[in-house]
Amino acid sequence: MDPQSLVERVQELNDVELATLLCLIAGQHCIVHTEPESLDALEQELQLVRIQSGPEGFADEDMADFSNGLLVAGKSSAEERRIRLGSEVEQYHDDRKIANIIIARDLNQADHQVQIQALENDHVFISHYHDPEDGFPNLEEGSECDFEDDVDRDNPYALRRSVGPDIANGGRDPLLGPDNIQTLTALGDAAKVTAEVKQYLQNIVTFLRLHRAVAGGITPRATRHFDLLVKYLAPLQGLEFVTPSLVALAARKIYPHRITITTPENERSMQYGSDLAAVAAMLEGLTPEQVIDEVLAAVEVPL
Repeated sequence: MDPQSLVERVQELNDVELATLLCLIAGQHCIVHTEPESLDALEQELQLVRIQSGPEGFADEDMADFSNGLLVAGKSSAEERRIRLGSEVEQYHDDRKIANIIIARDLNQADHQVQIQALENDHVFISHYHDPEDGFPNLEEGSECDFEDDVDRDNPYALRRSVGPDIANGGRDPLLGPDNIQTLTALGDAAKVTAEVKQYLQNIVTFLRLHRAVAGGITPRATRHFDLLVKYLAPLQGLEFVTPSLVALAARKIYPHRITITTPENERSMQYGSDLAAVAAMLEGLTPEQVIDEVLAAVEVPL
């Protein structure tokens, strides 16, 4: 598929699908969140993304189920080579592999060991908030197809929680497949970043690190993810280079789940005699998203 046709396909994706696609392109993890009452619908919308990447899995809450939920049927290339060579040793090995897409929810309520393994925010590539008012288009379109045995008639979103080939993509042809993902990855790797845009990115990182409300989260890993995301966003816009607007968009995806807002007692100006009540009032209700917006407004954008 030529790049222009690929961009046209990408533009047909909804916001949840775009977040999924970016993670598949980068080979990284994503947090997708919404309002509590819409979590079931969001989970099922993720099951119906129109992107074919390979097997999918569902992770449960205890450690054994969580580990098993990451694995799907299939053999690694090494095991396949042993079979071709006639080795019988392979029969004693687990023939499953890690799924390309893993949908895991309620991790804050999961077993402690699961949380230790899965909730290290700095390892999560991006975060994306889906507004329920934007709807769940794939779920709404596919709610009457292929789910007859599992649908709660009183709730059109009450589909089964497992992910399998019988419900993936709602039985529809995907908009993008593995070859398309590989092409987008290659195009992103080749995207150019000028010195001015790179400096803009670094200034955002510096301003975030020095923001008086930030206690932590501006890590070297976050910066590496920032560098990756700006490049992988470019081919989705049909561009061969990174623009300042893509850098600003990337900042809003890379840092919200990472930034920790400081407590009034630990805010930097308290070392110089600031009034605790005034600092507490300044920090009250402040969110990572607001901090990012303040920084983007303060950093000079290259022409």
